[in-house]
Amino acid sequence: MKNWLSSETMSKDSKSKFIYILFFFIFFSKDILAEKVKIQILSSPNKENISLNLDGSYNINFFSLANPYRLVADLKKITLNKNSLKIEKFNSIFLKKIRFGNPEKNFTRIVFEFNKPFIVPKVIHSNFNNKYFKYKIDIDVFESTHTAFNLGKKVMYEKFGNNDVNKISKLFLDKYLVPQTRPKLKIKKDMNFSSKIINNKKTKNYTVFIDAGHGGKDPGAVSSNGTYEKNITLQASKLLKQSLSKYKDITVNLSRNNDRYLFLRERVKLAKKVKADIFISLHVDASKNRKARGISVFSLSNKASDLEAKKLALRENSSDLIGSLHIDHEDPLIVGNLIKMFQRETMNQSAELARYILYNLNEYALYSRGHRFAGFAVLKSPDIPSILIELGFLTNKIDEKNLKNRKYLRKLCDTLAISIKRYMKSNVIFN
Repeated sequence: MKNWLSSETMSKDSKSKFIYILFFFIFFSKDILAEKVKIQILSSPNKENISLNLDGSYNINFFSLANPYRLVADLKKITLNKNSLKIEKFNSIFLKKIRFGNPEKNFTRIVFEFNKPFIVPKVIHSNFNNKYFKYKIDIDVFESTHTAFNLGKKVMYEKFGNNDVNKISKLFLDKYLVPQTRPKLKIKKDMNFSSKIINNKKTKNYTVFIDAGHGGKDPGAVSSNGTYEKNITLQASKLLKQSLSKYKDITVNLSRNNDRYLFLRERVKLAKKVKADIFISLHVDASKNRKARGISVFSLSNKASDLEAKKLALRENSSDLIGSLHIDHEDPLIVGNLIKMFQRETMNQSAELARYILYNLNEYALYSRGHRFAGFAVLKSPDIPSILIELGFLTNKIDEKNLKNRKYLRKLCDTLAISIKRYMKSNVIFN
């Protein structure tokens, strides 16, 4: 039998062409056959959809880090290189770059670096019937505030970081928001893939949103002397803004600057729009008991702390019934699958803020009724620590006189501003 590559069976020209094709296939097939992971980015304003296409199902854990803001994916039992990982080109002002490295054998880390803080409300795993890839992970990443980012660190750690490190670090969750024993990269240089759009703008300020309760056709509580709650809350919100504006790292936004009506959900939506880090709702109380007086600080709870708190929440929440507005949820956490976990963390932070305020009210000799809990509609944002402050009782002569006194209101607002600043300075989610 003759050799099928012999000169007797092939011309010199066709033989050289065949050898060239064979060489081309051998040289380049390594890149084609070795590809294990492909990353695709779908960008839209303030949102990224990251798709990880894998050649199989791997043990993969997600967590987030700040300074800079990063989403990290750790893949075990796999070692990727520039031939086995394909990252498609992307244009984004939100996602800055993607890099990867191998901290140790059979362990690859992929890092997505963002220009701004973010939350991850959804991570979907699914089988992927493709010629090259068998498994797919879709990750939704939304722009957020620094506060929401830090709240999300713990949530992501609990939800998507189920690895051996979690068991070791579980005892430290109250002190730290991310595991402390992550392996360091041993390689000299990561592989970097950067967005064509560069945006190095950094935001240092925190935003406090102050909501003056009621307004317009909704007067709120009314005293026997004809004093309207809506007027007291508006004046107090403006004074609190002045007090907070003394701090250079705090920006203040008001829900209303004049006597106008706002639905409760509109107020929360406005806070979202300005990317508020803290939500403060100001109200004035009323009671059949004329002796009832003092300042109450409320944070969200599904169960009211007392019957009076329950009735108050029902009364305040009924404000929306004066009009008839329906707002579809646009919050990614509402439509995502992490709302309960986020809301739990936010409720904890709201309660902590309430404790700071009550401590300072006592320190500055302002009469308080303590920390109470109720299901106020304006406190239900899942990623903004929120409290509602009842500044006093219009049905009590002493409180009404104080609330109409600008000097008293200024002292009260200065105290609230000091409390908010101390809370932000000492709390890990703001640092």
